[in-house]
Amino acid sequence: MKNDILFNLLPNFTPKENWGDYTLIDPELLVLMQGIRTFIGEEVNGYIHINNAYDLTGHSKKSQHFLGKACDFYVGNVDFKVAIDLILEFIVNNHVSDKVGFGIYLDWKTRGFHLDTRGTRARWSRVEGKYYGIDYGIEALKNENK
Repeated sequence: MKNDILFNLLPNFTPKENWGDYTLIDPELLVLMQGIRTFIGEEVNGYIHINNAYDLTGHSKKSQHFLGKACDFYVGNVDFKVAIDLILEFIVNNHVSDKVGFGIYLDWKTRGFHLDTRGTRARWSRVEGKYYGIDYGIEALKNENK
């Protein structure tokens, strides 16, 4: 019920997107995703496509997806590196940097992101099926453009 009310307040997302059981999504995650969507839309006219959120399959054993605290998504109409910079800027400027997990996935068919409200800081990248620190993934992006 609480998320039914919250979705009515979110101008850019609906329960019909790929949230899984949207009633089990952490409201803090929904508000954070809306903030990122608004920021990216205002800065560069980008949009967010939700790949999945509450999900019980295809994730690590301690996945935040199982708790409704994680969302995988991509940003459309925006260069991937620009999207990384904007999301990180939003996280820092909204004082949640030490409370969220943020991963960049260079090896998805459509490159994308993981964001979660785990309550502690975590940053990573996945490149060619292997996990690294986020700086490794950002450096790999820079090297692609050389």
